[in-house]
Amino acid sequence: MAEDIRDAQQPEIDQMTSWLQAWGHEPDDNHSGHDDHGEAHEGMMGEEDIAELEAAEGDDAARLFIEQMIVHHEGAVSMAESHLANGESPEALELSEEIISVQQAEIDQMEDLLEKV
Repeated sequence: MAEDIRDAQQPEIDQMTSWLQAWGHEPDDNHSGHDDHGEAHEGMMGEEDIAELEAAEGDDAARLFIEQMIVHHEGAVSMAESHLANGESPEALELSEEIISVQQAEIDQMEDLLEKV
């Protein structure tokens, strides 16, 4: 599932990067999910979260990964919903709708997996 998520999100990242460049903005090269003050954006894992995941093993690692990915996806859905309410670019609005649909389906799938771990 992790590979499927990565493969699904890369085209979205590429598209958004292309739009930023076309609109005269440079994308954040570090993709850290943190603002200039070091605070994590909604749904982004912080250094402590990453360290906890790296230290986990077996079912604990699987459970923790799924829990963190659910939070990450919920953050993406929230941002996409905010964009739908305030955005102007038809192409970006369409992508927001797609993100909401796809990532909500993945949240449902991960919640089912979480019950089995």
